[in-house]
Amino acid sequence: MPAYGADAVRLTMVYLTPLGGDIKFDHTLVELGQKFCNKLWNASRFVHMNLVENEPLLQLQDLNQTDIELADRWILSRLNQCIKTMNEAMQGFRLSDAIHALYSFTWTEYCDWYIELCKMRLYNEEDPQGQKVARSMLVYVLNNILRLMHPLMPFITEEIWQSLPDDFHEKTDVKTIMLQPFPVYDEKKIDITAEKDMQLLQNIIGAVRNIRGEMNVPPAKEADLVINVAGTDLKKVLDENKISIQKLARIDTIEYSTTRPSLSASAVVQGIELFVPLAELIDVSVEKLRLEKEIDRLENQLVGLNKKLTNQDFNKRAPKEVVEKEQKKKNDFELNLNKLQENLKLLMGDV
Repeated sequence: MPAYGADAVRLTMVYLTPLGGDIKFDHTLVELGQKFCNKLWNASRFVHMNLVENEPLLQLQDLNQTDIELADRWILSRLNQCIKTMNEAMQGFRLSDAIHALYSFTWTEYCDWYIELCKMRLYNEEDPQGQKVARSMLVYVLNNILRLMHPLMPFITEEIWQSLPDDFHEKTDVKTIMLQPFPVYDEKKIDITAEKDMQLLQNIIGAVRNIRGEMNVPPAKEADLVINVAGTDLKKVLDENKISIQKLARIDTIEYSTTRPSLSASAVVQGIELFVPLAELIDVSVEKLRLEKEIDRLENQLVGLNKKLTNQDFNKRAPKEVVEKEQKKKNDFELNLNKLQENLKLLMGDV
């Protein structure tokens, strides 16, 4: 059996086992815990690499509101939502639910979003105060994650916690995470407006990324973005977070207009229309040819699947799960085919 480590095994078993349930152990399942350990370790390495030696970090209560950005208010709100969910689940002995909440917060919200958003401040040498705030916030949230995770993953959390600056260690005779208090839910940190605004930004960035992926836009090429937005409040949120959208969605310029540019892909997010002009991003003739070949391939595969699924002998003799698997494959192919056909129409100028 491969060696995954005690922390990875414990996380996997608790994560996959609901209250009162049982699972059949398979060592390949432990890859879930192993990947999470790697994610946490790499995130902590990134934070540690960006710290400045002998620099005293800012405590949360000492931060000025002018230094706090939307991403900071959002991550503090989401952290306290996570603490609340964990405490409620643990009081009800639903350990799996508690770990699901912490796993999702750590992986998606802290690692995938907040760290990426902080990079813009960390690398901006023209704003040393912004750099210091970003470093302080990253360590503060990481410290709370480690303390929340420690009862389940004692080894990796102790190792990472020992490397944190002394500013974030409780004053005790013995320096160990085992003697640190478990994080307490703070209702004052909940910021519904920040969560709503960040969700808007995430949806816009996600929509632009989807367009780039579907239209086969090279990752190195920056696109232009045209936004049709009604309402000054929404426009204000977009303006204040323009740089975040540009960096995370690989956007060069952002313009506001009610007119759709020619040969542009579009998406709608919370009533906001997004247009990405494609003429300068891709070779339209090459992309048309690629789409036509992919459409032909899917159409041929669907012909074969339809013959199989309408064959009475197959439906009678094949196990139920095999039939269901083939039906799901057919549905997925149809969805992909419809999307490819829409993209081809766009390039042909039919939409």
